[in-house]
This record gives sequence, C-alpha cells and structure tokens, in this order.
Amino acid sequence: MTSLEFHLPALQVAVPLLLAPVVVLLRPRGLAWAAATATSLMALAIAVAMTQGILDGEVYRYAMGGWEPPYGIGLRVDRFSALV
Repeated sequence: MTSLEFHLPALQVAVPLLLAPVVVLLRPRGLAWAAATATSLMALAIAVAMTQGILDGEVYRYAMGGWEPPYGIGLRVDRFSALV
C-alpha cells in the first residue's frame, strides 16, 4: 500500500468537506458548477481507487489524528462499507 493509498479513507471525507465552502464562495455560477463537478469527480476517483483495493482483498484502516480507537476515531473500509 502506497502512502497515498493509506490516506484514502480520510480523503474520502475531507475532500468534499474542505472544498464545499470554496464552491459556495465562488461568485460566477459557471465557475461554482465547475468546482462542484471537479469535487464530485475527485470523490468518485477516491471511491473507485478504494474499491479496487478492496476487491483485491485489502481492508483500509485509518486512525484519525494518529489516535487509535477507543481514544480516537477509526475509519474502516471493507467490502460491506464499499457496497454501501
């Protein structure tokens, strides 16, 4: 697993959350639509990349902030969560 692949579960959450305010603040409507489309395509690309890894038998585990559960928030992506 590459270093970018390790962060995919966090990016799946962070990319839309961080770019949503940017889209709202864009004044020209066409530019806002383009930014929203780009954000959606990035989220789709992250989901496809994780799904490919999951179909190869990989389970993604990510500890937010480096704190392992039960003290921190743990993200886990497996076959069932990819289906949902």
